[in-house]
Amino acid sequence: MSATNWIGVWTAVMLGLIVTGCRKSTSAKAGTYAVQETHLGTMDAEVLPPVFSTDGRHFAFVTRRDQKVCVVVDGQAGAEFDNISKGTPLFSPDGKRVAYGALKGKKWLVVVDGQAGAECDGILEGTPIFSHDGRLMVYGAKTGEKWLLMVNGQ
Repeated sequence: MSATNWIGVWTAVMLGLIVTGCRKSTSAKAGTYAVQETHLGTMDAEVLPPVFSTDGRHFAFVTRRDQKVCVVVDGQAGAEFDNISKGTPLFSPDGKRVAYGALKGKKWLVVVDGQAGAECDGILEGTPIFSHDGRLMVYGAKTGEKWLLMVNGQ
């Protein structure tokens, strides 16, 4: 057999080994991943699009129940209200907290981490807002003719 033939055979064998090795390593890696599903809850038929935390670990959506609406966070329904403010619910940048504005009768309030704040006559559009570390939450609240800047409910 000539040198050219040996080089051709050697090249074919080496390519075969490389392809086989790549296939085995790819299939071996695929078998090491474990997939686990976690049921977070069911979504009612009439919901607004869900909102996800930036870390992808939490989700929230607004759903209608009879004549009321509520926010569902990670499958847990919150209190029922007459309306939820536009642009909310909103997750903090670290994904650990959630806030939304809610209408109860003729009064508005902000719900943070499931706890309802003080009632007011209106909430400034575009708020509440979290600080970049998630420790502070601010919103504009109207009481009478005055607008107040509320920081962590104060």
